[in-house]
Amino acid sequence: MHPTLLDLNFLCLAIHISSYRFFLLLAIAVVIAGSYAVIKRSDLDLKKSMIVLGVAIVAFLIGARLLNILINLGLYIEYPARIYSLSATGFSEYGGIIGGAIAGLLVARRMKLDIWRLGDLLAPNLGIGIAVMRVGCYLNGCCFGTETKLPWGVKFPIFSDAHLHQLSEGTTSILSVQPVHPTEIYELIAALIGTAIAMVILKKKMNPGVAILAFAIWFTTFRFLNHFIRVMPNSFDAPYLFYPLFYLIIIAISSALLYRRLQTSRSS
Repeated sequence: MHPTLLDLNFLCLAIHISSYRFFLLLAIAVVIAGSYAVIKRSDLDLKKSMIVLGVAIVAFLIGARLLNILINLGLYIEYPARIYSLSATGFSEYGGIIGGAIAGLLVARRMKLDIWRLGDLLAPNLGIGIAVMRVGCYLNGCCFGTETKLPWGVKFPIFSDAHLHQLSEGTTSILSVQPVHPTEIYELIAALIGTAIAMVILKKKMNPGVAILAFAIWFTTFRFLNHFIRVMPNSFDAPYLFYPLFYLIIIAISSALLYRRLQTSRSS
């Protein structure tokens, strides 16, 4: 656990770089650079595609903050300044994904750009970006899982968020930390598997939309399962089943859309 990558104080210069912030920004850079390289080699209009991607990234940040407000409402009522904070914390991944997808769809339609084709090209880079983000979560010690006796269980340091949670639950002592599921690493692996799935589908040159929808179904199914071994933060105000139901709705919609895309492929 290394929540701070760099903490430098020299004369009047003070530089503090947190792991979470660094890897969030790195993930965005990876998605932009990787998408640019892929789109440039495709038949899509590069300028229009990058505009759509730029709008989607901004919408991702807004959507991620809005969902975080919804599920941690009490925290934001008590500290309303957090709503406008430029800190790289207080974001919920799926709020960002939904926000980015909706904004990207609207802009792509306005520009008469094939959103399914663009989504397919973005899917592998989206998976890599999510994996990079989870490195930051792991180093920050957030998004940890429940206690486990499995050999790959992770022990975070004393007085880490995981340790404080265990103390509040009475499952450990002040000088001991129980191993927990590394749910951040589970998600990192799932994102990379999703990337591999999307790349295989792209190579098969299936109907546009199949790759991004298959990625969405796979990764959301993983998130559904991972939810039950992940510890929600103390500020979490939503019902426990909020996320599972949210994920099931996304899986159902994505599956229906995938069926339609596959049927379109067969009829053509």
